[in-house]
Amino acid sequence: MPQMKANPFVVRKVSQHRMGRVRTFVSLELLDRH
Repeated sequence: MPQMKANPFVVRKVSQHRMGRVRTFVSLELLDRH
């Protein structure tokens, strides 16, 4: 985790990529539950 703080630009890209994956995962879980 400390490595990410070194470069804000990279952090942004990684965070966006991760959030996208997390969102899809969460949405799938929500659809599964309902």
